Formats: sequence, C-alpha cells, structure tokens
Amino acid sequence: SQAFVTQTIADNPNLIENWDEIGMCSYWSAPAPDDLIEVTIWGGQHQMGLMFYETPRSMLEKKTFMNDREMKGMMFWTLRMMEDEDGTFPNLEVLRP
Repeated sequence: SQAFVTQTIADNPNLIENWDEIGMCSYWSAPAPDDLIEVTIWGGQHQMGLMFYETPRSMLEKKTFMNDREMKGMMFWTLRMMEDEDGTFPNLEVLRP
C-alpha cells in the first residue's frame, strides 16, 4: 500500500529511488545486493532489495499515455491501497484536471 511504501522509505533512507524509462515506472533499490533492508510483511520479517510502486511521476506518465490515445479512463486495483498514512492520495491528486 502507499502507507507501507511511505513508511518503508522513511525507515530506510539508504534506499535509492530509480526510474525505468521503458516501463515508465518508479522503483526503489537497496544500495547493493548484499545490503538488503528488513521489512515486516504479513507479520513476518523479510529481506527486500527492490520495491515497485506508483508515484505521482508514474501516474502522470499513465495519464499522458491514456490522453495521447484518447482513452476515456483508467482503472486501478483498489482505491484504499493508494491512501497514504495521513489520509491523502498523492498518486491520485496529480491526475486532477
């Protein structure tokens, strides 16, 4: 969820934000393959080296793609997962006209 991503980034300032030019998506990586971060997922501790999630930049790329092709709308899996810890929806707010 957006809240998980926001908290994980805050807890792990060594994560590096990246941009994939082909997929037009954001992702974060550990500084090195042997420098993974610990996260709690479904009540268990796990090591993680990559994290993919939407950002305002990737959502704007999707909006541009949609508009360039005269599509009439976009869909996402669940609205609740896009809510941040403070009750805002940063990835959706950039889509407003």
